[in-house]
Amino acid sequence: MKILLILFLAFTFPALAGGKNERTVFFSADKIVKLDITVDEAGMQVLRETKHSWFERSPGQGANSLPEKPYVKGTVVEDGTVVHRNVGVRLRGGMGSWQKIDEKPGLFLNMDKFEKSQRFHGMEKVILHNSHQDPRYMNELLTGEVYRAAGVPAARVVHAVVSLNGRQLGLYYLKEGYDAGFLNEHFGNDNGYMYQGDTGQDINAALEITRGEESPHTPKDHSDLKLLMAALNEIDPKKRFERASLILDVNRFMKYLAASVVLGVVDAYPIVGNNYRIYFDTRIGKLVFFPSGVDRCDFGGVQLEQNFALVASRLIETPDGRAQYLAAVDQVLAHAYDPKTLVERIDSLRRMLNPVLKECHPVQHQSWDVNFWIRDAIQKQPAKVTEMLRHSRGK
Repeated sequence: MKILLILFLAFTFPALAGGKNERTVFFSADKIVKLDITVDEAGMQVLRETKHSWFERSPGQGANSLPEKPYVKGTVVEDGTVVHRNVGVRLRGGMGSWQKIDEKPGLFLNMDKFEKSQRFHGMEKVILHNSHQDPRYMNELLTGEVYRAAGVPAARVVHAVVSLNGRQLGLYYLKEGYDAGFLNEHFGNDNGYMYQGDTGQDINAALEITRGEESPHTPKDHSDLKLLMAALNEIDPKKRFERASLILDVNRFMKYLAASVVLGVVDAYPIVGNNYRIYFDTRIGKLVFFPSGVDRCDFGGVQLEQNFALVASRLIETPDGRAQYLAAVDQVLAHAYDPKTLVERIDSLRRMLNPVLKECHPVQHQSWDVNFWIRDAIQKQPAKVTEMLRHSRGK
């Protein structure tokens, strides 16, 4: 009887038997998924009227002054066979990637918005990124692999060819959303709350709460961020580091900062206060920063010491923070950033994407090869960062 029960559990719940869940299996290999999205005319009109908070607000309005981007119902057909009905579809994108619905829009698919318990390979939320700022169509995938190897939560990526109502939109990133599955995988819980940081919004801005609005843990007045700011404004360096460590997971933040610098992610939070999420991890009772939207990366150009965003700059001004930061850079170089592996990944992705890009975006394909100077930059980066480390420690 016990053997029968074990076999039943193994086939019914593979994760319990040491197997991988559906989400992990989906992202376990490079692929290009075909997604055909259909939205009725009433829904298309709603999407055409959707405004972006940065570009279409009235003079004097704040960045968060517009209502949330509305969802409409859509049907998503995967690879011509699997049909997902009543999917929530809305526009997405920041200042650099925003496109209107009749262009090449970024899209957000909420699988259970209208159909509870519906999932796309185990995901509640799916991001379709138009890669408007990444002509290589691989920065988000490559940087995510390095971030995760460094111990920083980062979304997994495959690729998709997307159509909308029969119109070919072209090649996209297909990225997992920051839903319960993502949070449980990286934090071991999903009952915390999450802030979203957009262009130029540091922690002293009115950050939007995008998850856990009704959670008992969620402060309604950003009091946690105010507490962190007060800690960072502490004059005494030792007390500053100690106070910040009570609120912030400093260890993971330094890994995030170090990986961003080594990768040369020019619009990450630690560098310029952009494209990030902050999750309150209920398991440890602290805030955790992680990247969101890592499409602008040149594997160079970011200095080890520069004018960073608030949390990074105030922490590395302290002796303890500076030592932890430099040690994190060492760890990223030793265990997360492998030039040989990265170049091999680029070459493999390039072979896979080349025919698709040629078919979907023939004009862009004509100059695509120019973008792969990064192969050389990736291989030179460890020596450059090591020299910066030597110089910093010699001060």
